[in-house]
Amino acid sequence: MRIDKFLWSVRKYKTRSIATDEIRKDKVQLNGDVSKPSREVKVGDTIHFRIEGIQYGLKVLDIPKS
Repeated sequence: MRIDKFLWSVRKYKTRSIATDEIRKDKVQLNGDVSKPSREVKVGDTIHFRIEGIQYGLKVLDIPKS
Protein backbone atom coordinates (compact mmCIF):
# COMPACT_ATOMS: atom_id res chain seq x y z
CA MET A 1 0.00 0.00 0.00
CA ARG A 2 1.25 3.51 -0.80
CA ILE A 3 2.39 5.59 2.18
CA ASP A 4 -0.03 8.46 1.42
CA LYS A 5 -2.96 6.05 1.22
CA PHE A 6 -1.82 4.30 4.42
CA LEU A 7 -1.61 7.53 6.46
CA TRP A 8 -5.04 8.54 5.20
CA SER A 9 -6.61 5.12 5.85
CA VAL A 10 -5.39 5.02 9.47
CA ARG A 11 -6.83 8.55 9.84
CA LYS A 12 -3.63 10.43 10.60
CA TYR A 13 -4.56 12.93 7.88
CA LYS A 14 -8.10 14.00 7.01
CA THR A 15 -7.69 13.54 3.24
CA ARG A 16 -5.30 11.68 1.00
CA SER A 17 -4.31 14.90 -0.77
CA ILE A 18 -3.27 16.46 2.56
CA ALA A 19 -1.17 13.37 3.29
CA THR A 20 0.44 13.64 -0.16
CA ASP A 21 1.23 17.34 0.34
CA GLU A 22 2.83 16.71 3.74
CA ILE A 23 4.97 13.89 2.32
CA ARG A 24 6.14 16.18 -0.50
CA LYS A 25 7.12 18.81 2.13
CA ASP A 26 9.49 16.20 3.67
CA LYS A 27 7.48 16.00 6.91
CA VAL A 28 7.18 12.20 6.66
CA GLN A 29 9.98 9.65 6.97
CA LEU A 30 9.74 5.94 6.22
CA ASN A 31 12.37 3.85 8.02
CA GLY A 32 14.44 6.98 8.68
CA ASP A 33 14.52 8.12 5.03
CA VAL A 34 12.58 10.97 3.45
CA SER A 35 9.81 9.41 1.42
CA LYS A 36 7.80 10.03 -1.75
CA PRO A 37 3.98 9.61 -1.75
CA SER A 38 4.16 6.52 -3.95
CA ARG A 39 6.56 4.60 -1.70
CA GLU A 40 5.21 1.22 -0.57
CA VAL A 41 4.60 0.49 3.13
CA LYS A 42 5.19 -3.05 4.42
CA VAL A 43 4.55 -4.75 7.75
CA GLY A 44 7.37 -3.90 10.17
CA ASP A 45 8.15 -0.45 8.69
CA THR A 46 8.37 2.60 10.94
CA ILE A 47 6.86 5.93 9.95
CA HIS A 48 7.77 9.24 11.59
CA PHE A 49 5.78 12.35 10.77
CA ARG A 50 5.10 15.83 12.10
CA ILE A 51 1.67 17.45 12.50
CA GLU A 52 1.52 21.03 13.81
CA GLY A 53 5.02 20.78 15.30
CA ILE A 54 4.40 17.50 17.17
CA GLN A 55 6.52 14.50 16.18
CA TYR A 56 4.67 11.16 15.89
CA GLY A 57 5.94 7.65 15.25
CA LEU A 58 4.12 4.56 13.99
CA LYS A 59 5.12 0.98 13.50
CA VAL A 60 3.16 -0.81 10.79
CA LEU A 61 1.68 -3.96 12.33
CA ASP A 62 -0.77 -4.76 9.54
CA ILE A 63 -2.00 -3.27 6.28
CA PRO A 64 -5.68 -2.17 6.26
CA LYS A 65 -7.96 -4.01 3.87
CA SER A 66 -9.48 -0.80 2.45
